Amino acid sequence: HLQANPRGCPGCQPDNPSRPGLVMLTLEGSRVWVYDIEVFSNYFLATFYNGKDWRYYENPADLSGLLNAKDVVFAGFNNLCYDDVILCEIAKDRSISTQRIHEISTLLIRDESKEVVFNLKYQRKPWRFSIDVFQLVNGKGSLKEWQCKRGANVVSDSPCDFIS
Repeated sequence: HLQANPRGCPGCQPDNPSRPGLVMLTLEGSRVWVYDIEVFSNYFLATFYNGKDWRYYENPADLSGLLNAKDVVFAGFNNLCYDDVILCEIAKDRSISTQRIHEISTLLIRDESKEVVFNLKYQRKPWRFSIDVFQLVNGKGSLKEWQCKRGANVVSDSPCDFIS
């Protein structure tokens, strides 16, 4: 069971004093890392946050320790169908190139090779498991739509073409 109540529940971490109301999530002793990745033809970035610490990775090989930790839980938005797949490929091949990551990204976005994409999406993950917020909201609305519903000041698409 997931615990996110800082008010004295077992396994919960105290609030981050610099961000009131922010809680580090734990799951039976495992730290939950919220994450997102960005993939371009010549650049890769993975950002992770656990309620206390931020980690940024531009070199896929540097992710190996985090990806192969058996007690790690990852949470993202629509990560089961995209980000988790990219991370699994990085975990399998520490020397994977940014170009190869981009090829996999393009394959997932275009969704043209159904069998290959299916096998990529449903491969075994080396970490404990993943939480997909998109699934928790029953796949209703994109992240941008949720930002609008929450009253974000600015909601916009990236001017960059993710496939080229």
